[in-house]
Order: sequence, then structure tokens, then C-alpha cells
Amino acid sequence: PSKHFASSPALAVAVGTVYFLVVMALEGAVTRQYWKWLVHRVAFGSPSRATFYGRLLPYVAWQILIAVLGACTFILRVDPITRPLALIPVVMVAWVATAFLRWQCRHTEVPRHRLAFRGSGFALLWRSLVALAASCLILPIPWMIVWMSKWIVRNVEVLPLDLSVPAEIGPAE
Repeated sequence: PSKHFASSPALAVAVGTVYFLVVMALEGAVTRQYWKWLVHRVAFGSPSRATFYGRLLPYVAWQILIAVLGACTFILRVDPITRPLALIPVVMVAWVATAFLRWQCRHTEVPRHRLAFRGSGFALLWRSLVALAASCLILPIPWMIVWMSKWIVRNVEVLPLDLSVPAEIGPAE
């Protein structure tokens, strides 16, 4: 089998791409279920629970977009000519990740409330770079995960649901 890939780089790229998309789709399906489970267990001061109703395909598409941008960073770093361009996807990942968090909040139903993510791409970018640098020492990794998670939670607002204004996105979507 390796002779076929060696003689046909296009076949190797095609197989690798299909493999990547399948793995990302499976990973997205699992993390979406985890997110649904996690959101349902958060208490908002009432006996009723929150529900995440984001569909699988957009959830997986967000995950694939973030992964592709991450992969572009490494691909661009290989060639010395394109190395300076490798910073572009790094910056883009922060903004895409914050947009994904906003999407998750919009698709989470809380009884008589709505969620909104207020963090910025720049704030996520600098925190990610600090966490990456600190994680090179291995030992701070758990603290960096906690630090980033706390930042995300601090930037999620629970706002009262104004029933007089029609919802932009609702569970029926």
C-alpha cells in the first residue's frame, strides 16, 4: 500500500483529507454531546435546566474551521518564504474561536434567560499565547487550562430574556 501513496502524492493528500474530515466529524459529534450534557447540568437558580440545541453539522463545521486554521499555521511554517504568513491563521483562530463561543451561547436555551459571550478575539489571542508559552514548561499546563476556562466562564453573561422582542434564534431552528 505504501508504494501507491509514494507514486501518487495526490492520492495520499486525498486519503489524508478524507481521514482528517472523518476524524473531525467524529470528534465534533462527541464534543457536541459532551457540551449538551455539560450545559444540561448547569444550574441557573431554578429547577429547570439549560439545553443546548445547536445542530451537529454547524457544530462540526466550526470545529473543522478551527482545526484547518491550526493546520495552516504548521503548513505555512515549513517553507521559509511562507513562514511570516504563519501568524495569520494563529490570529484568525482566536477570532473564530470567540465566534464559535458566541454561536454556542446563542444556541443554548436557559429558562427565562439567554446567554451571550462577551470575550474578544484579541483577549483570547494574548491569553492563548501566554498559556502556550507557559505550557512549554509542562508543569503549568493544568493551571493554564483552569485560567483559560475561568476567562471563558467570566465572559459568558446570563441575561434576562425579553419576551416582548422576538428571539433572533430559537430552539425551532
